Amino acid sequence: MGKIVEYDSKMNELNFGKFKEKEMDLFFSICYKMKNEGLNEVTLTFQELKELSNYSNRNLDRFIKDLESTYDKMLNIKIRTETKTTITKIILFTRYHIEKEDRTVRIKMHEDGKYLLNDIEKFTKFDLMEFVSLKSSYAKNMFKMLKQFDNEDSYNWYQIKIDDFKIMLDVPKSYKMSHIDSFVLSPILEQLKPCFNGLKLEKIKKGVKVDSLKFTWKAKKKKQVEEIQAIKKRSSIGERELEQHLKQFEKVEENNGLKIQEIKKEINQMDQVEKIKISKVDYKELYKKYLEENNIKHSISVRKIFDTMNKSKYEIVEFETKEYIQTKIYTVEDIDESLLVSKNGRKLVGMAKQHKIKKILEEMNS
Repeated sequence: MGKIVEYDSKMNELNFGKFKEKEMDLFFSICYKMKNEGLNEVTLTFQELKELSNYSNRNLDRFIKDLESTYDKMLNIKIRTETKTTITKIILFTRYHIEKEDRTVRIKMHEDGKYLLNDIEKFTKFDLMEFVSLKSSYAKNMFKMLKQFDNEDSYNWYQIKIDDFKIMLDVPKSYKMSHIDSFVLSPILEQLKPCFNGLKLEKIKKGVKVDSLKFTWKAKKKKQVEEIQAIKKRSSIGERELEQHLKQFEKVEENNGLKIQEIKKEINQMDQVEKIKISKVDYKELYKKYLEENNIKHSISVRKIFDTMNKSKYEIVEFETKEYIQTKIYTVEDIDESLLVSKNGRKLVGMAKQHKIKKILEEMNS
């Protein structure tokens, strides 16, 4: 099975707006490993956390600093519970011990917060690999919120007041709606559309001002069509070869009510996408998941079909080699505040600040 992060949806009430992209990746990688561990102390190696979070920077001191800053921000997040007679606030983890020489982290959950990752009733779940592939912290925050309401209904939606949205994503207070459109909503929609079928945004107004944001998307498709949509080669398989593979797929799956023509129609409507870099271990996990979800056994022919369908979707790489370097897309959160000043040393505000941000991002991302 894939690496599925699963937690009580009450965790979505916590504010992760201050977390940077890699800090969120590390936090939810830890949650993935802590699931169903109860109050046990869990030891994680640096290498394990790097692989889970797709952490590409090879500098050890940088990684340790990011681990520490992740926990520092965890300490600022309080889990609040209230009854008729009491109010309780706790932190999620009571122990977070970084062993620099052994290159491990020892973590233990707070007793009153263990329900968030254990014996879950109302849950949010998502694929960790999909989450860490997102570049913007704004997109990561919205991804987990939308996943809470992602189900098999024909119509999915999530609505939030614009003021709550700003708080949840830690949007700069100086941002007007035009700035939010450009620097917040634009990367969210661009990065999340591949994750949510037919994702759309509606701005609900009261008078002339935006009052709420409503995200809508379509339900998931049948498993076999969805599987092919997710991994099928878009262009390099010829029509005859495509027909042969679909017939083999149909035979293996006993058709399951899906006609070849219908599947071909779905495939032909798909746009070409950039290959996803994936390790050999994760690719093997994808194949196991494919077998389980389709209730079929491994064979040479089944594996050949799977590899053929996947060769344009994934690129298998060795993440520890120097040849693989992750390309980072810098956002406004990566800009040092000390750069946002005038020649006289005064802090920039308004449009002058936005012009400066745009210029710096163009240089950083060039």
